[in-house]
Amino acid sequence: MDNLKRLTLVVAGKDEASLRQFDLTHIGAAECVLLVNYGKVPLSVIGNRFLDASLPLFGMVHADVSFGPAALDAFADAVESGNVCGVVGWNCDLKPGDPGANPGDKGGRAGEVWAYQNPGPVSTLDSAAVFFRRDLGLRFDEKIFDGFHCHVEDLSIQAAERGIPVIVPSANATHNSALNPPVQWRRDYDVYYRRLRQKWPHVRFGVT
Repeated sequence: MDNLKRLTLVVAGKDEASLRQFDLTHIGAAECVLLVNYGKVPLSVIGNRFLDASLPLFGMVHADVSFGPAALDAFADAVESGNVCGVVGWNCDLKPGDPGANPGDKGGRAGEVWAYQNPGPVSTLDSAAVFFRRDLGLRFDEKIFDGFHCHVEDLSIQAAERGIPVIVPSANATHNSALNPPVQWRRDYDVYYRRLRQKWPHVRFGVT
């Protein structure tokens, strides 16, 4: 089965310039929505809105995520198999030198797991990309994560708590993020990271 024919992909950008950088060359999803978030709507709200009308397989990515040849097929196939997946995530058990640990490119830390390089299971996915099957019944938490951070990390933990595998599959895909985000970005992130910790005090997890 060609699972791309069952996939809705939502690509969200903060402005037209950021959305224009998204490369459509290898995007073969049956439905691809390019969204400029003019109103700065929380990504949890956007995710649930499109999830409600999605095809059986759903994906939401930032505009600075890139997909190479056959990469989106790999995500669609992983989702169809019952996994929640993304482009990058965090594995709490990986230490420097372990098989599958990040070798350090892009300034990455050992626990970071990347689709293009060292795929595997993760405790949380980075909010730059998430894919899952609509019939799993997962929803983004709009109440607690009412901004631009940690809504995917939260959904990852929701899935894991229900026994749903959370993985980064092997694929030619990456997140072209800045190594040193602005100070205000970090301050905003810290607010939602604290909320994530408060929501899941009993769960061992890490974030990218």
